Amino acid sequence: MDVPPAPQPEEAPPRALILGASHGEQQFLENLLGSAGFLLQSCRTCRLVRTSVCGWAPDVVLVCSQALDEDWTELLRKFERPEADTDPRSDIEPPAIVLVGSRREPVEVADGLAQGAAEVVELTAPASDVVARIQRVVEHRADLLSLRNALKEDELTGLDNRRSLADRERELEARMARNGIATTCIVVDVDRFKQINDTYGHEVGDAALRCIARRLRATCRASDFVFRIGGDEFLILAPADASMPVVPDLGHRLCHAIGSRPLTIEPATGTQRILRVTITAGVATWNPQSKLAEALASADHDLLARKRRRRTGEDSAPDRQAGA
Repeated sequence: MDVPPAPQPEEAPPRALILGASHGEQQFLENLLGSAGFLLQSCRTCRLVRTSVCGWAPDVVLVCSQALDEDWTELLRKFERPEADTDPRSDIEPPAIVLVGSRREPVEVADGLAQGAAEVVELTAPASDVVARIQRVVEHRADLLSLRNALKEDELTGLDNRRSLADRERELEARMARNGIATTCIVVDVDRFKQINDTYGHEVGDAALRCIARRLRATCRASDFVFRIGGDEFLILAPADASMPVVPDLGHRLCHAIGSRPLTIEPATGTQRILRVTITAGVATWNPQSKLAEALASADHDLLARKRRRRTGEDSAPDRQAGA
């Protein structure tokens, strides 16, 4: 039985970090936002805020009166230039910045927005207005992140796409530079996929790709990155770690996961199909001293060599190939 699609996670409550609040501001915001369903934490100074953000991942930072006396714009610069030792796998997204406090002149509001704040909220406004404006900032940030993530997600399979590869490359380069451990690079190609489209139609072909993508994802570790990079081409980047400096036999396990049992294809229209599909996997090692492009070229070369051996009868068991 094929792996079912992952269930959609429940929507998490919004998180707000209260920065540099006076005692009165702290109590007011905790009561107001707590009753509106926000999860709250506080931080005294701008110097500590990045640690708080990376450890808790708030949606919004509320910069209050005492923090306004510091250079709060440094917060934005910290988020734009992450610390060198930040874990690249933490996937922390910069929070929105909201300036809160007492009544301000229009020029102060304009200046705050020009410097990068998402909103300026006066605590003297009606409580419902304060909550609504902060909620709108959180919702707007969520919409932007959703749109950005959608652009980096393959529409057919839900895997990462080529747009996301550059981001993942930077993350893994930073990790490998720190720990000196390589990443396994595996290029996967579906064998004779054109025959599936020509025989059964593109709807069945698309359903087959979705099924293959789920099996690839289920075979990999949670820390591995799985991409669809072309029509029937996939890429797996499997970073090693201190406890497992080499990812053993992943290419073989991927081939076995696809080729050892048939795919059950249930297109939106038409009848159920049972298809036997195999893949070819080319494997290379991406070392800290090399570039991803070099590893991809090596993996492509390995994939083509395996396909050549298959055609000449040297490799007749596609689900037992790809030894790395």
